[in-house]
Amino acid sequence: GEEGQAGALAGRAAREAWPLLALPGAQLGDVSPSALRAFLCTGGMLVVTGLEPGANPPLQALEVELGTSLPVCRWLSEGRRRGVFFSERERLLTRELAGARFESDEARAWLVAPDTGTLAWTEEKGNRAPLAWTAPVAGGRIVLTTGASDLEERGEGKWRYPLAVLVPLMALGAAFGETAWHAPWTLANVTVDDPTLDQGLLGLDYRHIVELARAHGFHLTVATIPRELGLADPAILELLRRERDVVGACYHGNDHDSYEFYIEGVARHRFPARPLATQRRKLQEAARRGTRLATSAGLALDRVMVFPHGVCSAELLPSVHDAGFLATCNGVDRYPLGSVAPPSEETGTRPADLDWSGFPLLGRRPLGAVGELALDLFLGKPAIGFTHRPDMEPRFTPVLEHAAAINRLGGSAAVRWCGLEDVARHAYLVRRVPEESRWEVLMTANEICLHNSGPSTRVYRVRRPCLPATDRLEVRSPGHVLRTARAEVDVTVPPERTVEVTVVRPGGSGLPRPWRGACLLGC
Repeated sequence: GEEGQAGALAGRAAREAWPLLALPGAQLGDVSPSALRAFLCTGGMLVVTGLEPGANPPLQALEVELGTSLPVCRWLSEGRRRGVFFSERERLLTRELAGARFESDEARAWLVAPDTGTLAWTEEKGNRAPLAWTAPVAGGRIVLTTGASDLEERGEGKWRYPLAVLVPLMALGAAFGETAWHAPWTLANVTVDDPTLDQGLLGLDYRHIVELARAHGFHLTVATIPRELGLADPAILELLRRERDVVGACYHGNDHDSYEFYIEGVARHRFPARPLATQRRKLQEAARRGTRLATSAGLALDRVMVFPHGVCSAELLPSVHDAGFLATCNGVDRYPLGSVAPPSEETGTRPADLDWSGFPLLGRRPLGAVGELALDLFLGKPAIGFTHRPDMEPRFTPVLEHAAAINRLGGSAAVRWCGLEDVARHAYLVRRVPEESRWEVLMTANEICLHNSGPSTRVYRVRRPCLPATDRLEVRSPGHVLRTARAEVDVTVPPERTVEVTVVRPGGSGLPRPWRGACLLGC
């Protein structure tokens, strides 16, 4: 609330039983302790941010009103702070970030608080200094943090302030539950670049991979080079069809001729410039090679493009869509070539980025980057790790260690491992809107599979942001459509059923769809 209005806001929150009330520490003294107690007695969560020693008097007054001990705030010593750590105990809030550590020197103050309830801390002179604290109080819950109440940096730089950004997000998720935006599944995948689809020197021991994947609980997708599809072993193709829940393949460029989709018009660089027309021809050739494999051998590759060396330029992305791909999937350099900075606050926080021509860009991280992947899962993004064939030795140990770490992150929510096709088709967020008896869907994909695991029919309102002006949404089962607009549709999904919504693009071609059967994620 605005300064001077904090008291009125707290009164309204209590009367209307808000799930959450957030106050800057500087305004804590503007609200009577009795009003905050009344709010907590409704079962709400009180979050106080930006605490500094000047907030100690109103904190002490609140302590007296609640009849429970609250922390006291102190300044930290300059230059002696080391990182931000999140608690493994307070999993109601920390979830996938339980035990995570972030490099940050943002903290300026700390809380004199017991270990019980410590949500986050830093290390000062070798000692733990709590930065955020939580406890159940008066029928509700209180969360106190020294993380800043407001940040000037709202773009990519915001991740330098994990305390300020993540603690409020933790509180939002805990307070609002399924009425807050969240991913319906905890999705994960491991992708290995370059292998051919055979057992030879350029391929993999696919039968052993299937055994390991079933024993250790993971899915491995091979990003294979379309030019080398002629080397594919029919027996391995049959295995990929049969065992698609644990192993699969997708597109890796076209011929992997260096940085074959590098930016047009660049001079004096270690990678040669690539004319846009040539890149479009290579995309079409990759699509033809994949189509030929599907026609001759009955195996359709996942419709996801893993660009060699890094994602293409923004100018090429409409052509990627035209060729029939659902998404790209690349690493920390996943923003298109030539793009200086992400254009919006949401970039990097959704299951897929849509800021360039509205085409979905999935992100991935190196094998073993568990901390960064934990943040991805916390934000509702899929945890996609990647590696290359030589780095899987000895005996696939790096993959097994990575899979074990990701499975531990899931906690009580089992991690759903699947191929990049299914990751791309389930790249969306949902939230329940009880007052309107429906669910909302934020579609960050070009094709989604909506699920209803409940006992009664659900109504979903699907909204697709950043949809190009020429495109529109279409429901694959017309009988389930309640309302349709270009970028928004209302659909019904019966119990234990699925319904597909797709982006239709005039003049676009379609790649062969992998054989589906029942959706691997179930209902």
